[in-house]
Amino acid sequence: MYRDVDRSREQGILDLASEEPFSPDFLQRAVDDAIPGRLDDNDGEGFERKIKGMGQPVARFMGLGERKRGAACADVERCAGGGKLGRHAPFLAAGRHTANTCIPPALRYMMPPDRNPRKFLMTSQKSILRALAGETLPTPPIWMMRQAGRYLPEYRATRAQAGDFLSLCYNPDLAAEVTLQPIRRYGFDAAILFADILLVPQALGANLWFVTGEGPRLSTVTEQRDFDALKPASDIHDHLAPVYETVRILSRELPGETTLIGFAGAPWTVATYMIAGRGTPDQGPAHALKAENRALFEALLDRITEATIAYLSAQIDAGAEVVKLFDSWAGSLEDKDFAAYSIAPMARIVAALKQKHPGVPIIAFPRGAGERYEGAHAAIGADCIAVDDGVTAEWVADHVQTRGCVQGNLKSSHMVTGDDALVRETRRIVEALSKGPHIFNLGHGITPDADPENVQLMIDTVRGARA
Repeated sequence: MYRDVDRSREQGILDLASEEPFSPDFLQRAVDDAIPGRLDDNDGEGFERKIKGMGQPVARFMGLGERKRGAACADVERCAGGGKLGRHAPFLAAGRHTANTCIPPALRYMMPPDRNPRKFLMTSQKSILRALAGETLPTPPIWMMRQAGRYLPEYRATRAQAGDFLSLCYNPDLAAEVTLQPIRRYGFDAAILFADILLVPQALGANLWFVTGEGPRLSTVTEQRDFDALKPASDIHDHLAPVYETVRILSRELPGETTLIGFAGAPWTVATYMIAGRGTPDQGPAHALKAENRALFEALLDRITEATIAYLSAQIDAGAEVVKLFDSWAGSLEDKDFAAYSIAPMARIVAALKQKHPGVPIIAFPRGAGERYEGAHAAIGADCIAVDDGVTAEWVADHVQTRGCVQGNLKSSHMVTGDDALVRETRRIVEALSKGPHIFNLGHGITPDADPENVQLMIDTVRGARA
């Protein structure tokens, strides 16, 4: 398989392996170069000999053939447990070792001091990260927006224990617990931090509360004096410290194969709530302010953008492996406003995060973009574009997936109705997006009236769709 190996690319990887000193982005660049060439097993054998001869066999681990990945993974497990290593992971010297001494110096200095060594070594095996790096997998990894939510009885019990929604968000132990619940129940390939997109406005100084059965309420920003009362973006971290602690807990407690996703609301969506003081069906108040006082509107968007960069960067520092931007109301922007107020702020956030955290993948979700999803990878700079169910998987394959990883896009209503329609639609989406990197997800968040058994049916169908 994969006989069209690019020999110049292979030589480039060998050149990387001989670099002295190691640069922090060595592994990322090795992966980026290795994946498009897709070395097969035979090529991998020769590649291994070359690397071993150069004294830098760490790059061999990144170039393993698909058949050997599981064996290398098992060797890492034995290493972390103090066992004897096999030949599949030659960068780990044979013999008995502690977990830390199994890690070569080039990797050891890159590992955060509080990171479990086995987890760190297993990272390259995580299916979500492989898809985000551009790899087409036999079975797409799967997680679900709002997977920690009211459809689960264990979530409802924990929320009752917390007292109210915001108390749950700001209690690191309980927020970590509800994040872990769907992982224990379903074994999703990723966990997404339990929080809320409106914690950022609250950290900026807005009043925030939730009305039972109706949703969030905020103090509004509609005049210059309202904006002047907001805090600078640099002052958000004390308020959001419990969220960062939740990330640290999850980084320690999640299974080694599970990717931890942090998130924030995109500036346009967050601004619509801050201007209206609540969710609205058409985002009318935000559109009105944009038309009547564009300078104030753009100043607010800029403040949210700065705060979002700081917030997501802190999540990454705490242990998030991937971050996602949710622009839930992007679809209500038209023409130039879509580019200026949905795409451009997200692109600014992505650029800032990539500069500070170059190895961390970013997912962007400009929900409701329709045909404007085409070109979104390049316009935003994200590693993956999440798509809603307003476009077909077949269209996404032809117009979006050609540029990189995509995520989506089963209708969340199937989690309520279930039955054969759920199975058919799940299989159709998996098949339509099978020729490129794909993360299976819903087109929007799961609803409180969903049946937990239908979630399991969806997962079983995805993981057995090509059986």
